[in-house]
Amino acid sequence: MILKLLMKKPIFIMGVLLMIAFLLELNRRGMFSNRSALLKATSCRAVLQMLDKRVPATWSTSCEGNNIAIEIQKSLQGAQKMELVLLKRILYRELANHLTFISRNSPNETLERVKFIRIKLIHAKMDITALTQGQHVAQMATLGDPKFIAEHLKATVNVTEKIK
Repeated sequence: MILKLLMKKPIFIMGVLLMIAFLLELNRRGMFSNRSALLKATSCRAVLQMLDKRVPATWSTSCEGNNIAIEIQKSLQGAQKMELVLLKRILYRELANHLTFISRNSPNETLERVKFIRIKLIHAKMDITALTQGQHVAQMATLGDPKFIAEHLKATVNVTEKIK
């Protein structure tokens, strides 16, 4: 019955064929690639799903494959008058606090499966970029003593500085 209906309506058939050709062309050009990337289940997306609810507005989070990239804009009061050594100390303390915040506000089992976590602290005088593995950040959730946290960070985090 449907076939008889279709035979009587050749314009309908042409419309369906043109729609299929249009959708295939969009797919070939990659118009649906962003949507398909959003639907891929990765540990990074699972961690950011929970973390994005709790991060401040100065944070910018994204996934690069199964890696987490976080950029944080930092503005400190009186930073223009500060010496570089004092500024470094403050930014490194902030970096440690942010890594601890990530470890305590993310599901640990999922955070362990994230390959790398890259955090970039952006300040007017200098940038600090830290790279570590997800399993090392997940271990920080159980550390309470600042001395243990400092030793753990020294052993597991690679840091580069860029003075502006």
